Amino acid sequence: TYSLTDYKPLAGANYYKLSQTDLNGQPVEVGDVQIVQFDLNNTSLSVVQQANQSSVKAILNTNKADKATIAIYNVSGNALYQTAINLNNGVNEIDAPVNLGKGVYILKVKTQSGDAWQAKFVK
Repeated sequence: TYSLTDYKPLAGANYYKLSQTDLNGQPVEVGDVQIVQFDLNNTSLSVVQQANQSSVKAILNTNKADKATIAIYNVSGNALYQTAINLNNGVNEIDAPVNLGKGVYILKVKTQSGDAWQAKFVK
């Protein structure tokens, strides 16, 4: 299992390739090249939750640094998790250490300056 957050992606297409170094010191490429498009002029929030994780992970791309509150709600509107974070200009990785059961949830991010984003996700 592995993950990577590119905190300084370039606008447009970014290409990623995984390689590992074997015990004999030789690098081996693993898998195919992955292409990820970044539109750095727009803000976006996406949840990258996997069913077996004990936390909720999300990526927020924003065009300004700010203080924010993140919260996770169930579909009935009950807050299950809330915390304050500092957002950077660019790509922000959000990791909310909350263990959720199966269901539909909403992740909301609201900045002190009034910007807000939300993303619905299923676990």
